[in-house]
This record gives sequence, structure tokens and C-alpha cells, in this order.
Amino acid sequence: MHIKFLAHGTGSAARAVEYLLAEHDHAGHEREHVEVLRGDPDMIAAVADNLPFVHRYRSAVIAWAPGDNPTPEQISAVVDDFERLSFAGLADSGYSWTVVQHGDGQGVHCHVLIARTELHTGKSFNPAPPGWHHAYDTLRDSHNIANGWARPDDIRRARLVQPPAHHTYTSAAAARAGQAIPDDVRETIADAVADGVRSGAVNTRDDIVAGLRTVGWIVRETKSSISVRDTEQSRPIRLKGALFERGWTREAAVTALAEANQRDAGKATELAERRDAYQHAIARRTAHNQERYPRPAPDLVQPTVPRQRSAADPKTPVDNPRPDTEERHSHEHPSSNSTEQSPDRPDRPAGDPAGSGRQQHSESLGRLERTTRGIAKGSERLSHSSRRLTRTNQSLTTAAGIAHRASSFISSTADRVGAASRKLAGIARRIATPTRPDNSNSFLTQTFPSAKPDLSAAPKSSPANPAADTTTTQRRTRGPKLS
Repeated sequence: MHIKFLAHGTGSAARAVEYLLAEHDHAGHEREHVEVLRGDPDMIAAVADNLPFVHRYRSAVIAWAPGDNPTPEQISAVVDDFERLSFAGLADSGYSWTVVQHGDGQGVHCHVLIARTELHTGKSFNPAPPGWHHAYDTLRDSHNIANGWARPDDIRRARLVQPPAHHTYTSAAAARAGQAIPDDVRETIADAVADGVRSGAVNTRDDIVAGLRTVGWIVRETKSSISVRDTEQSRPIRLKGALFERGWTREAAVTALAEANQRDAGKATELAERRDAYQHAIARRTAHNQERYPRPAPDLVQPTVPRQRSAADPKTPVDNPRPDTEERHSHEHPSSNSTEQSPDRPDRPAGDPAGSGRQQHSESLGRLERTTRGIAKGSERLSHSSRRLTRTNQSLTTAAGIAHRASSFISSTADRVGAASRKLAGIARRIATPTRPDNSNSFLTQTFPSAKPDLSAAPKSSPANPAADTTTTQRRTRGPKLS
């Protein structure tokens, strides 16, 4: 038997409940058995989905190995101990949870859904804080030892290599459908490494890495796994398990196996130790929860005793409405003067009309208190919804401001781009205007020979009439005539 808390808890609790109560699993296979063992799933979903926290529920799984075959009584005992540990120190009305069983006999497991709040204080409540496995392992081990169930911490049951999650699901689906389970190359590699360990050729993790590199595989090492691939283009294959962890040695594995065999001989002692550890975990949680989530104070208002009057004169009391001191003392301490006791209330004389009246009034006060608590919770939820709506409006206002600023920025950028385009157009026109070529060799003609100007197209002055040419030049350089 194994207990594990899952990472879910920020989504919709209603959808989680819908999945737990569905007749088919995620793969579309019909479930053999679905039964609600504890709580009201719909109530849990309503409470969790109305919480203002990011993490609104916790989900856990209690699973048994196919060979465990737990009875309904054993399952109920495990669930009861789970409840004692998870909600230690809380009032019975201070938490909300449900347990749904899937399967019957082979491969049975229970899903646990817990609303992450303490109902009286409204504070966030986490039944599985960091390091939760230390406390829940004591619960798991005590039941596994007592019932002889398979233990996940038993080294003799440890897998040589851990397959990926999708391979586990596809293999289970194939087994349920009666099809052949697909092979996995990881298991083939692990079997080859195990053969090397048994023959003595593999003694450390370095020997495994050297063997993988011998066959031409590219190896990448991490603390808890080894990844291999045959080429740079191929996808890596991750090998994760006891054999592939850093620091693994054959000697340490043999020692752990011997300790596991010795542990079987001392089951009674180990069971007592794990039960003591379980009780210590409950005591620690009780102290923490009672400090963080104080229980509501008991009702200090004493119910008023109704007086019975005769039918003939409603103003005339049947009993003395004001008994003397001795009678009051006898009613407060019936053991001193009265010998006849009521079977339901041994501390009250038989035939006392105040007993039923007090009980009815107490029940009315209890109903009134529960109604008031429900109204307070509804008001709190409405307040949370109002705050959420306010935050949403603020977000929308902020988004509108950001959009306005972005629009202004885009408009100014477009203006700048237009101005730059106009400047570039002017530069292009000036470049396109023909100019008198220079006969000297510039850096452009040296760098770009193809752009070398054609000197044959330049105008030449006539040597026969140099004066005309000079006059023309002087006319061009002379300024405007002043009148």
C-alpha cells in the first residue's frame, strides 16, 4: 500500500469530482467499482471552488498492490487513520473532505479530495505541507507491516529502471484490453546491467557509464539518472532508477538487501516503532493546528427553563416557580436528596420537566448557530466575489491605459517614420541629380571600380575661341546687377 499527494489543486474542484465519480477513466475504459466512502463530493467541490486562494484543494491517492487484496474493513481502517493524521487538532466540523474508492479486489485505490480551508476560521489549511511524506510514511508502514502488504520502500520490490509515465499508462491500458504490452528499450538496458551486476562485472556507477560508452553511445550524467543516445540527432533515452543513481555501488546494494531480510524477522518490533512514530506525528500536528486554528468557544448562554402552568388558570403555576434554597440545591445536586434518576440524564431527577425544555432549547440554539455560521460564510463568499470583481475592474482599467499609451506611441512612431521617409526621399532626389564628374581618383572609384565615372562624356572647352569661353565663365560667376 502506498500514499501519495498529487500536484493538483489550483484548477476546478468540480471537474476533479466529476472525474472521480465518472463511470469511465481517462482512457475511456469502464471502471469496475466506484463508491463514495467519506464525505459529500459535491459539497467539497462547492466549498473549494469558492475559496479565494490559489491552491483550493489537495488531492491524494491511497493505492494497494494487485496482490494485497484489502478487505472493506482494512480499507476503512486505513482511511480512518488517514483522517486522524490529516486533521489532527481540528474540530470535526472544521474540515471538509471526501474519499472515493475505485476498483474492487485487484488494484483497488482510493482518491482523497480535501478543501484547503479550516471552516471555522476561514484560514488556508494544508494537510500535506513540505515534508509531508515523513508523517504519512509512518501510517503507510504500520498498515503494511500489520497486514503483510507490499511495501514501496522494500528494496526487493524496487524497479531497476523507472519507465516514463506514458509507457506506464499505455502498458496498463494494454493489459486491461488483453493486448501485448509494448517493449521498452530502458528495460532491455536495465536487464543487461543487472546481468553485469550478478556476474561481478559491474560494481559501481562508473562501470555502467563506461559500458554504455563502449557501445558507442553518448552519455550524459545527472544526480539521479543517466541519459544515452546513439547519435547527436537521436532523442535521448533517460535511465532513472536505483542502478543509475549517483553513488550506487554493488556492495551497498548487497548490504541493503541483507538488512531487508533481517527486517522481516523483526516485524513486531518495527510495527511498534512505526506506530509510535505515527502517534508522535499526530501529536505534533495537533499542537500546530490548535495554535493556528483555535476551536470555537463553547456556548456560555444557559437555556431558559420554561414554566408549566395549569389548564384551568394559566397564571397559576403547577410547580412553585420560586423554590427555596434547599430545593434549588437539591435540583443542582440531585445525588444528595434524590434517589430516582433519569436513564437519559443520570444527573437529573426523573419526571423533571426542565430536562426536555433545556434539550429543545439547546437544539434550537444549535440550529440558530449553524444558520448564523452559514449566513456568515455566504457573506464572506460574497465579499470575496466583490473583491475579485474590483480587482478585475482595476485590471481592465490598467489594460485600457496601457492600450491608450501603446496607441499614442504607435501614432508618434508613425509620424517619425513619415518624417524619416520624407528625408530619405529628398536625399534620393539629390543623389539622382546629375553632377559634374571629377577627374581625380577618389576613394569611391578605388573601392567600387564599376562606379568609376566616364570622362569621355564630360564637355570640353574649344581651344579656337578661348575668349568666348572666358566670358561665359565670367558671366556665370558674376552676381546680380544692382540698379
